Order: sequence, then structure tokens, then C-alpha cells
Amino acid sequence: MFRAQTSSMMSRIDQEASDLVRKDLIHTLKGSARAIGADHVAKACEELEAVLAAGGAPDFRPLVSAVAEVNDYIGSLL
Repeated sequence: MFRAQTSSMMSRIDQEASDLVRKDLIHTLKGSARAIGADHVAKACEELEAVLAAGGAPDFRPLVSAVAEVNDYIGSLL
């Protein structure tokens, strides 16, 4: 379920123009990551939330990398 959600969520984050909506999507992803113990994904989300709240230019690469790592791990278990 996490893999499907992150695929959809990351696509929506990438395509969204509104930083407010992006922040909400990232916050949702953070909660999902915490629910499965993916702390490094949650941390990347927290950092992005802070940057967006401050009006800065977010770097999504750490989040993309963390999500890919978790999804690869989940895939190895299936």
C-alpha cells in the first residue's frame, strides 16, 4: 500500500504548482512514512515542509531517494 501511495503522491507533488498544496501532500506522506517506520522518508518530508513554509526553493532529491530506497526494500520483501 505504501508503494502505491508514494507513486501517486510523488507524481502529484511533482506536478503541483501550489506550494501550499505541495506542503499538504508532503505532510500526508510524512504520516504514512512514520506509520511504517520509514523515518528517513519522514525526516526528508519534515525538511521540505520547513523549506516550503519559509518560502524557499525545495530540493526534492533527498525525498525521491528516500522513497525509492524504502520502495526497493518493500519490493525485496514481496
